[in-house]
Amino acid sequence: MLSAAIVGFGAIAGGHEDLALPMTHSASYKIHSDRVQVVAIAEPDTAQHDAIGKVWPVARIYESAEALIADETIDIVSLCGSPSLTQDFFADPTMTDNLKGVWCEKPVALSVNQLDVLATNVSPTLPVRINVWRRFVPEIAELTQQLMNGDFGKVHQAVAYYAKYISDNGVHIVDLAHQCLGELSVRFIDDGTDQQAPTVFAVNGDGAGCTFLPVPRDSYNIFELDILCELGRVRIAENGRRIELQAYQQDGDFPHLQILEPARNTIKCDWKQSFDSALGNLLDHVQNQNIPLASSFAMSMPAARFAVSCTS
Repeated sequence: MLSAAIVGFGAIAGGHEDLALPMTHSASYKIHSDRVQVVAIAEPDTAQHDAIGKVWPVARIYESAEALIADETIDIVSLCGSPSLTQDFFADPTMTDNLKGVWCEKPVALSVNQLDVLATNVSPTLPVRINVWRRFVPEIAELTQQLMNGDFGKVHQAVAYYAKYISDNGVHIVDLAHQCLGELSVRFIDDGTDQQAPTVFAVNGDGAGCTFLPVPRDSYNIFELDILCELGRVRIAENGRRIELQAYQQDGDFPHLQILEPARNTIKCDWKQSFDSALGNLLDHVQNQNIPLASSFAMSMPAARFAVSCTS
């Protein structure tokens, strides 16, 4: 049985009763309770300690990650705090010397310099996963492979809509765009009235463009990637919960033209299992290193660097 600890016990860790998220670190640890046991929690806000006790009644509670690591024998750590917490955790080698894996919430850095320091401090032999969870939605994983294999023909253009800040919530769409299009290079940034939510134009290695457009989160959240390909249209919508595909057909009124079919093939995604799958793959790798990490720290770095470079 592996032992685990959670550092930072806010909503994504599973610690807010008034914001019950459909996926949390705590819920996934409970799903995998036959393989890993959460034995300790670090949370400096003592007001959260009652919430911890309700979710993990037998876990030992600490006010700092340093105290927890000093007292406990831990295999897996979930980092669910701020970027500064992540930076400080990896800056001290004694924090990770005896760990077997880290499951880390984004954002891990808010500037290129912070990301460079973090990349230097993370040991290449320590499995570290940044929780860009759409990598673990099976339908999206299959689609991204099809795109990279050229099953939809050449990619012409893509548009990505994101809410909140590009280096925070927006890093999810940046990571997804990198999966679907390959590594992207920034060509133009317009930060308008909000430097943290810029409009960005980028291109991949084949010259296909991708425009990232911020949308205010006041009325609704949005997460969409719309890709126009040689053989049709691919759209990942509804926060990654739905995929829409459109082939092309001859235009009945202008027969010398081809147009996209009005009908869309809709694929519903099994997204609620993504946290469980992410943790499961990390545990698989820790227990048998012949099983590869489906998403490693190095694999997440191009998108993370892209996101912070847009605001630095």
